[in-house]
Parts: sequence; structure tokens; C-alpha cells
Amino acid sequence: MSPRGVRTFGPGRPGGFDLFGNIPRDIKILVAVQFVTFLLGLIPVTRIVPTLLLLTPWVLRGFVWQLATYMFVGYSSGIFIVLELIGVLLIAPQVYYGLGRKHFWRMTLGGAILAAVAAVLVDFLMLRIGGWVPADPFFLMQGQRVLLMMLIAALSFANPDAEFLFFFVLPIKARWFLPLTFAISFIIFLQSHDTGGFVGLCVATAVTYAYRQSGGGNWIRWAKRETREIRLRVERWWIGRKLDRMKKKRGFRVITGEGERKRGEVKKGPWVH
Repeated sequence: MSPRGVRTFGPGRPGGFDLFGNIPRDIKILVAVQFVTFLLGLIPVTRIVPTLLLLTPWVLRGFVWQLATYMFVGYSSGIFIVLELIGVLLIAPQVYYGLGRKHFWRMTLGGAILAAVAAVLVDFLMLRIGGWVPADPFFLMQGQRVLLMMLIAALSFANPDAEFLFFFVLPIKARWFLPLTFAISFIIFLQSHDTGGFVGLCVATAVTYAYRQSGGGNWIRWAKRETREIRLRVERWWIGRKLDRMKKKRGFRVITGEGERKRGEVKKGPWVH
């Protein structure tokens, strides 16, 4: 099933909001790897393992594997890792069963890599222009966080009427969950100045939207189609404004087409062309 064909991930389908329901094996392994790497980071002897896998500015010095590996590392400064991983377990099956295995991994891994590339470039520019970088670069998008953002975005775009339990207490529609998540991330960004991490989250969300709209196919063809539609909408808006000015200036009466006729307008007849 193509991503664009996915409209709902409703209750009662495989991977519903049941933490102990039918969770795909891929998701179980992914969350287990993230949790184990998080524990390795707490032990001084094994801390080097997640350190080498997480996204760092050292990508520009040859550590290019970090562009793909950082998503599989659990990252957190406290017990919040448990809540974030539970969030992955709740949402990931919805997206996984909706997209299918191939599209799920293509979207998440591709989005994570593109987000990491954008984040590293922004961090490099900030260093060259401003001469400083945050103490903990990319922490906003490390590990399960970039994955969770893409999952929230995918479900929000596909089924905006789905309900989440925000902090497992407050029910909220999916259409509002993504903006709320962005708002929280933006507040943390203002406090931490992690520009690269925030840009990475924005890119990950944009990739998720583009992947679904393009059906997981030819992105270039989709981009050309979207550009053409935007251009046509702009031209239509400009022509409408121009006609309005002509009506006011010269007293013209513009008669719209039959498909756009509203109540009270002149009906098209043999004398109107």
C-alpha cells in the first residue's frame, strides 16, 4: 500500500493504541536496541559505544556512519526515555501497518539521514558565522526523538482525527498534536539554542509530508507537480485581484464561470460570452 493511499489507522486495526497488542517484530527490536544503547551510555566502560553512534559534528571529519546510526540509539538525560519509547511503541505500529514494512523503513531511515545532513550543515554554518555551538549539539533530534517526530507527523497527516493521550492523560486530536510537539520543541530550542537539532526536526517532518504526498515514489515528479499547482494558485489569485481593481476603476461587472457562480449572480445566457 502506498503512503498516499493511507487515510486511517483507526482502532481495531493491527497496531492500534494497545501497548500490548500486535506490535511488529521490527518495532520491538528497534525499541529494544534504543533502550539497550541508552543503558550502555550510563556505564562508563561501555559509554563509547553510543557516543560513536550518536550524531556529532565529527561527521564532517569522517564519522559519516552517524548520519544513519543515531536514530537507533536511545538518548535522554533521565527517566523520560521510558515515556518516549512508550510513545514509539504506541504510534509506530499504526504507521508501520499503514505504510507497510518497506515504506516504513524507507521513510524513517531516509528522513533521519536527510535531517542529520541538514542539522550538521546548519551547525557548521553556525560555527563559522557565529563562532559558537551549543554544549550538547543535536540533542533535540537524537535517537528516538527524530523517529518520534516523524511518527507523529505521519499519523497526523494520514488521520488528523485520531486521538492521542497527551502525557497519557489529556486526549488531543492528531491534527493538534504535531503543532503542540513543535511548540514544545521550539521552547526547548529557545532555551538551548540547539539550532541544528531544531532544523533537523523540521526537515524530518517535511520529508515525512513529502514522502506521503508523493506516494513514496518519484519525489522530483511530485515536486514539479506541487510547484505547478502553487504557481497556478498564485496566478489565479493575481488575476482575481486584477479583476477586482478593474471593477472598481472602470465600473466593469465581472461574470464568473458557471462552476464558480454564487447565489444572486447573473445566469449565463446566449448574450454572455
